[in-house]
Amino acid sequence: MITVVGCGALGSLFAARLLEAGMEVQGLQRPGAHYEALKEKGLTLLELSGEEKNFTFPVHKEVDACAPSDLVIVLVKAFQTAEVASSLLPLLKEKGVVLTLQNGLGNVEVLKEYVPAERLFAGSATYGAHRMAPGIVRAAGEGIIKFGPLDERTDAKAVMKLLQDAGLNVQLVEDPMRVIWEKAVINAMINPVAALARCSNGKILEIKEALELSKALFEEAIEAAKCEGIVLEREPLWDFAVEVMDKTAANRPSMLQDIEAGRRTENEAISGYILRTAEKEGICLNNTKVVYSLVKLAENAGLEK
Repeated sequence: MITVVGCGALGSLFAARLLEAGMEVQGLQRPGAHYEALKEKGLTLLELSGEEKNFTFPVHKEVDACAPSDLVIVLVKAFQTAEVASSLLPLLKEKGVVLTLQNGLGNVEVLKEYVPAERLFAGSATYGAHRMAPGIVRAAGEGIIKFGPLDERTDAKAVMKLLQDAGLNVQLVEDPMRVIWEKAVINAMINPVAALARCSNGKILEIKEALELSKALFEEAIEAAKCEGIVLEREPLWDFAVEVMDKTAANRPSMLQDIEAGRRTENEAISGYILRTAEKEGICLNNTKVVYSLVKLAENAGLEK
């Protein structure tokens, strides 16, 4: 049994891929319209090709209702991590493991308080997905999952094979924290720009000034990573980031989706975390500060509606 904790756009996409491969999947989702739709009607996945696929699987709002799991994939918003962390270990079978593919920084630190390092895997995913309506998700671009164990003695082959069998692009890495920072850098240069401009990822590549702003945010995030001892290679990561924007050109990132829906964003776990990390070392990140502040304003304006 595989449990997807957080069946939003990306969680629903991964659940669909696993179900399509014939795997046993259940969802743990907070109450709301999307939960009700998944529970009553199932999941509708709209592929980039236009093909419509429908899936039904058990979806629960309480941990006690879930079956014991071999693998728990955590995809809740960063600000929800603390709420679900304590419930993960009881969800696992004797040899079950947890894999976080969440956006943002700080999630692993919270999860480690409740899940032993030898049973915890972490990484990132660059797949694009957009929740069109409750129970309806559109695939918005191919990506890659990069992950690894927190404890280097833990064998990751079984998790790797499971994800590959679901047709997902997967890469095993030795340093998952580095991968998480790489994804955070990419999030920091794309998500707030797209959210503020109300545009898809691909539009950033089309507008010279927008791409220049993204590059400035990229450089500042690289500097913040150094403050935590993470030294990232600029050129390969920049090339990868541009490739991500190209492959997910149709994607409207989750930060934009959240602002449009009047929901809380992951601004604090992305731009906010990067700012605070640099500030501890006396480094001022001017571009990041501006977009962080503007997203915060847009977020709060939406929450007041």
